[in-house]
Amino acid sequence: MEGFFMQKKMLINCLKAGIVSTLGFALLSLIISSVLLNKNMSRDVYFPCLMVASCISGAVCGVMATKQERKNGLFNGALSATVPTIVYLITSTVLQQRFEARSFLPALAILVASIGAGIGLSNRKKRIKTKNRRGMKK
Repeated sequence: MEGFFMQKKMLINCLKAGIVSTLGFALLSLIISSVLLNKNMSRDVYFPCLMVASCISGAVCGVMATKQERKNGLFNGALSATVPTIVYLITSTVLQQRFEARSFLPALAILVASIGAGIGLSNRKKRIKTKNRRGMKK
């Protein structure tokens, strides 16, 4: 029964991290888009900046999900945030709807990625702990 409560707590932490990073991502993308599009810069510049924003928010979520492993959380969070952003960019380019749906879809993708990253990192940390415990018994 203890394991169930631990998983529930972990899931709640991942959800919190995902929501916070999604809000951060939405804010960053809004700032970047308003600055770039107001200066009449090329719209192609917008997408690399969107990638950077998603990496930052993913890194923040990775750190929030695993408070002890800050370095791994940063790396894995940024990595997990990059994948759905690339998928979003490819699909939106294919569908030719990238400017109509630019604020909702990436935020949703980042939320899913951040929750997944948090769960994956938490499970990894748990496996490391159980290995150490087995080694001590011998």
